[in-house]
Order: sequence, then structure tokens, then C-alpha cells
Amino acid sequence: MLIKRRQHRVPVLNTTATADISFMLLTFFLVTTSMDVDRGLVRQLPPLDNEQEQNAEVVEVERENTMAFAIDANGKLTLDAKPVKMSQVRSRVADFVGKRGEHHVISIDTDPAADYNTYFALEDAIVGAYADARDRIAR
Repeated sequence: MLIKRRQHRVPVLNTTATADISFMLLTFFLVTTSMDVDRGLVRQLPPLDNEQEQNAEVVEVERENTMAFAIDANGKLTLDAKPVKMSQVRSRVADFVGKRGEHHVISIDTDPAADYNTYFALEDAIVGAYADARDRIAR
């Protein structure tokens, strides 16, 4: 005797909209997420002491072709051992670079306890002065 089994119908969920919703959520999060790019100062740092001894190439620079800034622990800015205001730095550096051309050196000496904001303000002023000098030459 054959017993016929009843076939049960299995309920099925409609999942056609699942892919659409997941792509919309993915698009939403990609559009609303901010990707911050780390920025920094692009500068050439002096070599380490052991590298400096191996590459002991001494370059002599005349005193009139150097501009020496110093920042002390209190945030006081000096140019060639004379106090200078931050507002004067940009114009003085632009004049110095314009007169000396390619043969000049700008050094910055900072006290380890000096404020970073003073250093960054000085760096910004020097970079702005170079931009002004290049703009003046281009015109």
C-alpha cells in the first residue's frame, strides 16, 4: 500500500527589495562619511647625528645671506638677535628673498619649551613671504 505524502508548502519571504535597500544604505554612508586627510608641514629635516658625521660636507654661507630667527620659551620672536613682531616677518622675509635670489639661508632656532603656535605662525609667514616673492617675480 502506497501512502501518499502530503507536500507542505513552505512559506517564502520576498527578498527582492533587500539588495536595493542595502545599496541605498551603502551609498548613504559613503556620501555622508567624511574622509579627513592628514596634513603636515613639508620640510626637509636635518639628518640624524650619525648620518651627519658620514656626510660631513660643510657649506659656508656669508653672514649677509643668512636670516636667523629664534623663538624663546616665552614665545618671544627675534630676528638676528633683535626683537621682531610676527606681523613684520612676512614683508622682511619677502624683501630678503627678493634681494638675495637663490643664494640665501633662513634658519629657525626654537627653545624646546616654546609654544607650537608661535612656530607655526612663523612658518606660515615665511611660506607666505616666498609666495609673495614668487608672485612678484612672475608679474
